[in-house]
Amino acid sequence: ESDKKDVYLMHGGFTTTSTSESFWHLAHNGSTDTSIHTSGTDNDDCLWIAPFKGRVTSIFVRGTVVAGETTIKVYKAENGDAYASTEIGTDTIDWSIINYTETANFTNTTFNAGDGIMFSHNQAVSGPGTTVWTALIEIDN
Repeated sequence: ESDKKDVYLMHGGFTTTSTSESFWHLAHNGSTDTSIHTSGTDNDDCLWIAPFKGRVTSIFVRGTVVAGETTIKVYKAENGDAYASTEIGTDTIDWSIINYTETANFTNTTFNAGDGIMFSHNQAVSGPGTTVWTALIEIDN
């Protein structure tokens, strides 16, 4: 038996300097949303519908502004949930160097086919500016 895993990569980008928790738009890149969960607004632009069972293992981020201590989170919405409000993963990175890749690692971010997945970040200072990210997702065969 092999240890080989099938993986799926998601990639996006955004620009923000908010120090509030910001949710990453997936339907169109270039922005974040700070109103989700606090006002109960719809989060369809930030939701990825999983076509398979799996887990998020890592998220790599690279920004143009120092953001300091930054918490990266993964949320899910199971079928029947109105919003992706169940936090399934969190990791804190020290985003102290611009144009340098930081990695958030997760251990128990499992989801099922049909679940909605959403990512967010919350940084200590006004950063991370223009940011690109890649999420590594392991497929459960």
